[in-house]
Amino acid sequence: AAWRDASLRVAALVVFRPEGAVFRAHPLCLMEAQAASLGLPLLHVVIPRDPPSYKEAYVRGIRRLREQHGVRVLATGDMDLVGTMARNWIEECAEAAGVRAFLPLWQAERASLLRRLLAERFLVFFSCVKSPWFEAGWVGRQLDAAAVYELETLAAQPRAPAAAGSGEQAKPLDLGGERGEYHTMCLDGPLYGRRVAVTLTQPFELQSQPGQREGERWWTLGFAEGSVEAGCAAAADAAAATGDAPVSTTTDADADTGLEASAAVQTLRVYHATTAEKAESILQGGFRFPSVEESVARGLKAGAAVYFGYCRQYCLDEACNTLEAEAEEASADSGDGEDGQEWQEGGSAADGISGDGGDGSGGSGGSGGG
Repeated sequence: AAWRDASLRVAALVVFRPEGAVFRAHPLCLMEAQAASLGLPLLHVVIPRDPPSYKEAYVRGIRRLREQHGVRVLATGDMDLVGTMARNWIEECAEAAGVRAFLPLWQAERASLLRRLLAERFLVFFSCVKSPWFEAGWVGRQLDAAAVYELETLAAQPRAPAAAGSGEQAKPLDLGGERGEYHTMCLDGPLYGRRVAVTLTQPFELQSQPGQREGERWWTLGFAEGSVEAGCAAAADAAAATGDAPVSTTTDADADTGLEASAAVQTLRVYHATTAEKAESILQGGFRFPSVEESVARGLKAGAAVYFGYCRQYCLDEACNTLEAEAEEASADSGDGEDGQEWQEGGSAADGISGDGGDGSGGSGGSGGG
């Protein structure tokens, strides 16, 4: 949703993590691989151990994002209030830090969102599941049409006991896993430069976790030797063996600020959609982003967009949407019909765009065009 919002520019991914925490449901190494595939930095907001105020620690971290990285909007996939919350946590903390929270999925209809993920061909797998709704076999399973059907069936069933031998009834399954019933990770999708490689072993059962009730069973990703680090190493070895070596990243940590930034350096094949008229000049002279001064001199309006990314169809769809909107506007102003411009795929014109010319991570690039 953030990529498609013309008022936003996706600049980075952010993970909030307690100091020294090991994420099994969402391993940090897989987050790094996701960020590298998207061509974005992954910023770590580290929450100190036993802070005097947990909320204030979050507020300080978000404030640093604003001050040090220019973050003005924080997008989150939160869908509803959980537990005893009276307000969304990120929204509340962001407001205190002077940052706007963007919640595009808030109170959205779950089943339609799941089907949209399938329709847009995101490759998603279950990374953590909990009883009484799930069994260990769901871990590592792909979210496909069959899985969605089973989720809907589970959600429609009468409430099961919260734990074996417990008389307490569990809440109905939230199809989006909003109460923590399950967790997922995305390995590939329209904006990914390459599929994230991972090698899994048998699911790993978690025990005595914060919030885990007596008799409740939780399973998460199993890696070689039972550790996340070994699993990431195995994934890297597997990718290298198939000739699809993961992109190397460099990490720059600042102990004073509690922020860590990882920057991926890579050259990737991307596509650009433009009119047939402009495509000829691009093929002859190459693709580049004009400077702000040059854009003004050429009469381009502020916010003119360049549609580019790893998914050819995405670029075409977004560019055609713009053309249709402009044609309707022109028709309303002058009474004329369609302007008849022809759109053309220009994949070869944008091949090999590297960091200093645009990272090709998808969406709308700023001032200038074709």
